[in-house]
Amino acid sequence: ALPLQLVPHSKPHPDQLEWQGWREGQGGGDEGVSGEGRVEGMREENGRLIYQVDGRGIPESALSGLLMRRGPLERLELGQMDTNEDFELRREALFRRAHWQKSPLRGFEGARMDLIPHQLGIAADTAERLRPRMLLADEVGLGKTIEACLILHRLHLTGRADRVLIAVPEPLVHQWFVELLRRFNLRFSIFDEERCGAIEDGPENCDVNPFTDSQLVLCGLDLLTGNAGRTDQAVRAGWDLLIVDEAHRLTAPAPGRVSGLGGTEAGSGPGSWEKESLGNQGQEEQPEDPEEITPMEAVRRLAETVPGVLLLSATPQQAGWRGHYALLHLLDPERYPAAEAFLAETAQYSATAEVIERMDATGTVDAASLPAEVRRWPEAQAAMAGEDGAVPALRAALLDRCGIGGVMFRHVRTALGGFPERAVHPVPLPDATEETRVRWLANWLRRRDAGDKVLLICRGSTVTERLREALLQEIQVKAGVFHEELTLLQRDRQAAWFAEEDGADILLCSEIGGEGRNFQFARHLVLWDLPEDPDVVEQRVGRLDRIGRRGTIHIHVPFATGTAEEAVLSWLTEGLGLLHAPVSGAQRMAEETAALRRGVLESPAFAPDRLRHLILATREAKGRISHELAAGGDRLLQWQAETGKGQALATQLREADNLPAWEKWCIRLLESLGTQVEELRPRQWRLEAGSPESESLPEMPVEGISAIFDRAGALVREDAVFMTPDHPLPRGALDLLLGSERGTAACAVAVAVAMTAGGQDRPRLLLEVCYVLECVARPALHAARFLPSLPLRVVVDEKGADLSADQSLLRLQTTDTGASVLDTLLSTVRQHALPEKAAALAAPRRDTAIAGALKKMNRVLEADLTRLAVLRQRRGLPPEEGTEIAELRARQAELREAISQARLRMDAIRVLVLKPR
Repeated sequence: ALPLQLVPHSKPHPDQLEWQGWREGQGGGDEGVSGEGRVEGMREENGRLIYQVDGRGIPESALSGLLMRRGPLERLELGQMDTNEDFELRREALFRRAHWQKSPLRGFEGARMDLIPHQLGIAADTAERLRPRMLLADEVGLGKTIEACLILHRLHLTGRADRVLIAVPEPLVHQWFVELLRRFNLRFSIFDEERCGAIEDGPENCDVNPFTDSQLVLCGLDLLTGNAGRTDQAVRAGWDLLIVDEAHRLTAPAPGRVSGLGGTEAGSGPGSWEKESLGNQGQEEQPEDPEEITPMEAVRRLAETVPGVLLLSATPQQAGWRGHYALLHLLDPERYPAAEAFLAETAQYSATAEVIERMDATGTVDAASLPAEVRRWPEAQAAMAGEDGAVPALRAALLDRCGIGGVMFRHVRTALGGFPERAVHPVPLPDATEETRVRWLANWLRRRDAGDKVLLICRGSTVTERLREALLQEIQVKAGVFHEELTLLQRDRQAAWFAEEDGADILLCSEIGGEGRNFQFARHLVLWDLPEDPDVVEQRVGRLDRIGRRGTIHIHVPFATGTAEEAVLSWLTEGLGLLHAPVSGAQRMAEETAALRRGVLESPAFAPDRLRHLILATREAKGRISHELAAGGDRLLQWQAETGKGQALATQLREADNLPAWEKWCIRLLESLGTQVEELRPRQWRLEAGSPESESLPEMPVEGISAIFDRAGALVREDAVFMTPDHPLPRGALDLLLGSERGTAACAVAVAVAMTAGGQDRPRLLLEVCYVLECVARPALHAARFLPSLPLRVVVDEKGADLSADQSLLRLQTTDTGASVLDTLLSTVRQHALPEKAAALAAPRRDTAIAGALKKMNRVLEADLTRLAVLRQRRGLPPEEGTEIAELRARQAELREAISQARLRMDAIRVLVLKPR
């Protein structure tokens, strides 16, 4: 057998190949058979490719799978020179790659989004964590989906999340798919039962786990809960990151609503079209089918094996404090070991807030104000000793260990500001019949301003369809429907039709339109029926009240006077004040007044006195709970979120967006690979593949693309690609260039300029070497945040002087040398041992970089280890034991070994002749 290998031939024709081969002996060694030759052509015989090499045919099956590339020095010795332009392009590529690998903007820069500080801050804080496990609980409309995608994008690009599973309510699957692709260039595979079955039924996949078929998987939560076997497969598939949207659904059944309209006959009014239960709030539903598994159990089993978990919910307390605790325990069982302890801890939030407020006011720590347990913390010891930076560290530790913890972020509108006003329009009706209500809606639609979009939310699919039929009998209007009985594709089409300027005037939604979907372009919201659950009401309003919205939101609430509907509306507006603005702690207020509310709603006749008593009791509860939250839990959450990182990141991203150097270099890189480029207008280009190399680039379709380098333009022109260092196209081009031999060896001549080492009146010979300090480690370790693929540039002259710091050498106007002088120059290089001298100069810089990376790594990981040890001490457990601590110690040891063994690799070399002026 003659294993052969084809490697690119650098010149004169890049599309030609040369071959090298050897014959393997019995003992595994080679027998010295080797050779070189030009690949003159290729043909196909019986389905096999045959390469024609110097007159002999070499079948493709005989080629070795190993790549044999000559090193830069070897290519230099053999006279295989690249152009000076290619060398300088490669040199810049090395430094740009290193900058991108360690950049705090990596993963954030490529997001097609407005730069909103609070979203960037949450994403940066979460992505920095060794185990990013977080409950993203911003109020409705503040961008939790964007925050989760930013975290995912950064973790994915840094190699920490290669395998990602996203589980969302089934109606939101396509919305997530579009957001991931449109904003982040992430192509997820949508999994459902049909796709899983098709993979399993394949001819060679009888025992395959369908979840191993794709790296990035998006599915409806029902896929995991409808069949326990699917959950087992998902767990066994192994993931780096799990994201669950609308996580409050894990701990509570469908929320209760007003089941009747007060004194109406069965079937006589909208309230009787579809009955729904009020009971069982705060209890996890148990599956009737033994093959099913509860949502909480499915996610719990996955979370036990996945290092990164993101739960999204604007209403984590929808199932009460126990439901809230269950989500926190799922994320961090070390921090939240028992429900009772969590409840007791919440009572201490105000005291913790007072300690932190005193620290912020004085900039110091009063030891007497700290609990005895806190005084024993390492951070407290350092702060009391007056060490630099110790007070902020203690503040962060208090928020984590005595506040809501480091696993939850929640922003509220009152702290951010800039949101639209809400105008509430109660619509009293003389009776609760279907005819009266539909007649009002039709008349109001005739009077509304032309072009105003209307979103109407009601109980379920039956209500939605009956309402549409009744409405179309009263008025000719373009009415869309959106409910659970439609297929996913039908729902998406209806939503898209509603979004079109000349599309549907009104969209009639069941409750599934009240979660996750964004309809902020609509001006009016009609609450056809009123949920009793305040969190569900806020979810409905949140479909329109989104961050970035302009204009007042008009909320219309039709109700029959003297019925339970009027009582619920009065309680929500006059008691809670909910429809006019979000209310923090509304769920607790509802729980405290539940008995009074039941008395009002279950009264055989409308009872104004009881209703008034309920409203007053609710106002009292609201005042007390709001004060408690403002003094304790809400204030701690606000401080937890106010790190200042978001604003700093937004500023850095704006500066990066406006750097012309990136655009210029990106176009230069793509052109070097054969891409045809045409500038359409400032900051916008037309890109088309013009060579086999450019055709192989990711996200380069045959028809070409329009690329925009301006964020503002990208937000307006969604048909164009937003070109940033995060985009797959320039990343692929960078990998293609640095994975080839192009630019690894060159020889150039330049006119001398004023140099640090002093000018001379004779030509001078310099050797420029670009090394790369490489740390080989598992991607999950994200070693690049401590030690990226670091380029080290060394310039040495024939006397051994180090000229690396002379920046004027980077500005030289160089030209390629002729082949006639190459042998003479190489002889001088060998005579003065310049490669050896360059390596000697690079060695101490290598050692300094490794030492700095080790110091940074130990500082970051020791902080996490200290936190875990303190949490175990609080529970009375040995501080140095525990699975998570052991895993972290193992990770630290693995990183220490990988960074310590980082090696220098010569990547490119250039002989440079400086001539006097």
